[in-house]
Amino acid sequence: MKKAVSIALVLVLLLGSAAPCLAAGGNTPAAPSELTVAEKASDGVVLTWTDNSTNEDYFYIYRELSSDGDDAWDMIDFTEADVETYTDTGVTAGKTYHYKISAVNFIMSGLSLDAYVSDDSNIVTVTVPLNITLPVVIKPVSPVTAPAAPDGLEAIDIQETSVILVWNDNSSDETGFKVERLLVPKDSSIPIWAEVCTTAAGITVFLDEGLTAGTDYQFRVRSYKRVLTQMIYSAYTDVLSVTTASAVTGEEYPGASSWALPEIQLAVSAGLTTPDILCDFQNNITREEFCEIAVLLYESLSGGTAAPVSPNPFTDTVNPEVLKAYNLGIVKGVSTDRFAPDLSITRQEICVMLQRALTAAYPALDVSASGAGTFADENIIAAWAIGAVRYMNMKGIMKGVGGNQIDPLGNTTREQAIVLNYRTFASMAP
Repeated sequence: MKKAVSIALVLVLLLGSAAPCLAAGGNTPAAPSELTVAEKASDGVVLTWTDNSTNEDYFYIYRELSSDGDDAWDMIDFTEADVETYTDTGVTAGKTYHYKISAVNFIMSGLSLDAYVSDDSNIVTVTVPLNITLPVVIKPVSPVTAPAAPDGLEAIDIQETSVILVWNDNSSDETGFKVERLLVPKDSSIPIWAEVCTTAAGITVFLDEGLTAGTDYQFRVRSYKRVLTQMIYSAYTDVLSVTTASAVTGEEYPGASSWALPEIQLAVSAGLTTPDILCDFQNNITREEFCEIAVLLYESLSGGTAAPVSPNPFTDTVNPEVLKAYNLGIVKGVSTDRFAPDLSITRQEICVMLQRALTAAYPALDVSASGAGTFADENIIAAWAIGAVRYMNMKGIMKGVGGNQIDPLGNTTREQAIVLNYRTFASMAP
């Protein structure tokens, strides 16, 4: 069972004589093995062992005098991680000692440390000889340095009540990262930085939730390294200022349905709509209007820029966005030389056009509708549209109208088209 160990108790465990309690779990390091007495003398005993773990912080050294007779093991010292030797100089010539070691992994949990201690190694016994001294070895002391500071702090997703932060990890020896947010307490005008998250080593992303819409926030991040019970910190990143998205009230988009407002705002934020259709939301969208936002969808997904077909095959439009959509294979003409830009679009037609935009952006994308359900009005879906309708419904993009009906021949309003365009974009998010 996992046991929380306070910092004060850890000091006792490390520097005193009490042995720590074992803690089970996936964080427990593998036990060391092949403990051996490599050298013995009247002024010291040299131990060596094999390190079998990859997540230990220290090795505990235990010793017992044969004369104690009560299995009285004392933890006499510890070594750093990855060390496989220890010299015990606190021995008395002529006495017999038993030794064993274990590995320990510390994990910070709130204001306490959780200790995970491995099983013991094998036990070795040694009688300290008389009048033989160990050679003097002077070991260099390695200075403890702070981990390199992270940089590149940025927000990659900003919503009304949440923000996702990412940064660059420039160190190779950090224990983790501390994320802080600037707070101004209600009873004080003095701002304070509050720690909102601690990540593990190598984790460079954090989702901060529970924020307030339309509010300014500031963040900073630093790395830290734990040495025994001491925390050593790097410098901070530059401060990042973030303003959460404003709450959707409907005032900005009069006439839009309440169910559509959140996704309309997301579509606007993602650059997936045009100003011309952000009004008269209940009007049916035209072929020309939808081509304009379908091209935006393609360019957002592919990261490329669409090119218009040349020469223009149509006599009734010169709109470059229509010509781009035609060139991408998203839309076709109603005849060899007519496009009919002002015609409305049915729900089955918009499913086909959205699916074509996806395959234009991702040619290898599997858009088969294997496993998709059927509809009560499936008999009126055109054969050329059935696969696209099933796929869009299976992906949660085009939803039914009730009674297990999809209404394939119904027209699509501007707000519906904006929402469908955004849902298609969101369906490809990682």
